[in-house]
Amino acid sequence: MCARHSYNTILINTGVSVDFISQALGHSNLETTQNYLDNMQENKVKEYSTRSIDMGYKSELNVSHKAG
Repeated sequence: MCARHSYNTILINTGVSVDFISQALGHSNLETTQNYLDNMQENKVKEYSTRSIDMGYKSELNVSHKAG
């Protein structure tokens, strides 16, 4: 994750306005910022889903090793 993405993730998670984030990113159109933020959210959901699946699989492996 790049610094620009991290910075904007922090801003959006702390409730900073989309207008401010748009200015910080240098976007001339608020719709561009909204698309950027929507894409960030979709990627975050995918990342969490993958992590949850991976952690569940690892937990099953640990149980199998202990049982066997």
